[in-house]
Amino acid sequence: MKRFVMIGACFAATLTTGAVMTATADAGGSPALYECAKVKPKGTGRYNKGCLVEGKHGSGENDYEVQEGFGKGKLFKAKGTGANLEVTGVGGVGCLKSSAVGKFTSPTSGADVVATFGDCEFNGHKCESAGAASGTIVTDTLKGVVGYLAGKGTLDPKVGTDFTPETGPFLASFSCGPYEFDVEGAVIGEVSPVNKFSKEAVFTFRQKAIGVQEWESFEEGPEQTLQVYLCQSCENPLTEQEISGDEELEIKAKTEDLELKA
Repeated sequence: MKRFVMIGACFAATLTTGAVMTATADAGGSPALYECAKVKPKGTGRYNKGCLVEGKHGSGENDYEVQEGFGKGKLFKAKGTGANLEVTGVGGVGCLKSSAVGKFTSPTSGADVVATFGDCEFNGHKCESAGAASGTIVTDTLKGVVGYLAGKGTLDPKVGTDFTPETGPFLASFSCGPYEFDVEGAVIGEVSPVNKFSKEAVFTFRQKAIGVQEWESFEEGPEQTLQVYLCQSCENPLTEQEISGDEELEIKAKTEDLELKA
C-alpha cells in the first residue's frame, strides 16, 4: 500500500437479520440471547412450543422452557439496499446494495458476520476488495458483541452490537481506482426488538454528523470508532462531496426464533 493518512469515518446503514437477541438479564449483567428450548424429562417445562403460552401441568404440553442459548447456530443470510462509508472532508464510498451471511456462536459475544456491498463507487471509480468482482466490497469476518447503549436496569433499555474484526486489524480493505482504503476500529449498531421472541432482528447504524457514528461506546465502556487509512499519494486529488447526515438502509433476513433479553 502507499502512504496513508488516518481519517474519521461513519458507516450509515440498517442491518436486519433473522434472530433477535433478547435478554432480560439481571441489573448487573449483560444482554444475552435466549431460546425456547425443549426440556427433559417431558412435561417438566413451563411453556408450550414457542414459549408464549404456559402449558397445563400434566397435560404433556409444557415441554419447553426459556433459557440462555442461540438455537442450533444455523447460518442466516440477508439481503438489502445500499450503504455508505462516509469520511470527514473526503466524501463517501457509496454502495447500492448489500448482503450478509453470519451465525450466532454464543448468547452474548458470538455473532460472526461477513458483509458484502455491491455496486460500490468512490469519486467515479468502481471499488472492490482483493479477489472480488468490480464494484464489490467484502468485509473480513466480523465478531459481534452485545451491550447496553443506554437505560441499563430500566424498563426501556437500548441495546447494541459492537462489530470488530475477528482477526487482524481491519474490518475491510479495498481499492477504488487509484484510491486505496483500509477500515479499522469498530462500529456499533442499535439492535431491536428486545425482550420479545422474533425471527427478525434490526441492526441500525446511524450518523449524528458527517464521519461521526451515533453510538461510539456502550454505557460506561471504552470509545469504539471507525478509522479509515486512505492513500495520500494517489494520482488525483480527493474531492469533497456533499454527504447526507440522516441516511438509513436495511438488510433483512430470517433466522431462528430467539429473544434478546435486556
